[in-house]
Amino acid sequence: MCTLSYSYVAHGEYYSGSQAIKARNEKKADELALSWKGRSVVVRYNASDPAMSVLLKDDQIGGFGN
Repeated sequence: MCTLSYSYVAHGEYYSGSQAIKARNEKKADELALSWKGRSVVVRYNASDPAMSVLLKDDQIGGFGN
């Protein structure tokens, strides 16, 4: 399992979230984490409650690549 942590700004406020991504094994999880480090992601958040967010596989270039 690889957990991506991300931050975003909505309505002038900073928020953060995390997304767990399944990996076949620990080595693949480490490779996945390194491949996402520093990359921009598309974040979807609830406009009435911006603290609620999610990363969708189909929104990301190349999916989650696992």
